[in-house]
Amino acid sequence: MISQTEFLLLRKIQEEKLHPEKRKQLAEYADWQAEKDIHSDIEAWLKRNEIPYIHSRMDKKSTIREGWPDFTAMRKGRVACVEIKTHPGIVSSVQSGAIADLEANGVPVLICYSLLEATRFFRKVLFP
Repeated sequence: MISQTEFLLLRKIQEEKLHPEKRKQLAEYADWQAEKDIHSDIEAWLKRNEIPYIHSRMDKKSTIREGWPDFTAMRKGRVACVEIKTHPGIVSSVQSGAIADLEANGVPVLICYSLLEATRFFRKVLFP
C-alpha cells in the first residue's frame, strides 16, 4: 500500500496524460481518500481515549439523518460533533441545517480539515 503523499505525487505525474474528465475523477478520489484517512485517524484517537462515538460509514448511504456531522462523540453527559472536510470542502445546505439544529440545542459542532483540529476540539469540549 502506498502512502497518501506517494499517491498524490503519482497522481500529479500522471495527470497530464489523462483526459480532463478522468483527471477530475482522480482528483475527487484523492480527496475522498484523504478524508477517509482523517476519519480513520479520528476513529482510532476516539477508541484510544475510550470515548464513545457515532460514525457513519463513508462507503454507503447513511441511515441516520441526512446532513448529520461525521462524528458525534460523548463523554460524561457532554456531546460534541465534528464534520470533516478536505480543501476546498463546502458544507451543503442540508449539512448546514443539521448543524444549525444541533447548535440551537447546545451541541458544539466544528467543521475541520485535520486530525489535530478535531482532537483539540474534542479535548476542549469533552474534557473541560
